[in-house]
Amino acid sequence: LYKQFLFPIFGVNVDLFLTTPPQWGLILALRTGPAEWSHKLVTKRNRGGLCPSWMTVQDGRMWDGQGNAIDTYEEADVFRAMGLEWIEPKERA
Repeated sequence: LYKQFLFPIFGVNVDLFLTTPPQWGLILALRTGPAEWSHKLVTKRNRGGLCPSWMTVQDGRMWDGQGNAIDTYEEADVFRAMGLEWIEPKERA
């Protein structure tokens, strides 16, 4: 669940992402780094991204090729499920 709030007194927008423990790792990985990184993470490898062709990322979850949700309690779970080496947040571009 995504909510955005504007605090006009301070001139600040605040984005709030609410999720569940099994989705936390994916949501954190998607929100840690630039937008280009998030797009690359969910784009299938055969289109130049990082996501395996059999995997789907939809509705804040990762799905295997048979319609089963993949739990991602931590960011490391996302990388492991995709068969990727860990990438430090500051190196995600």
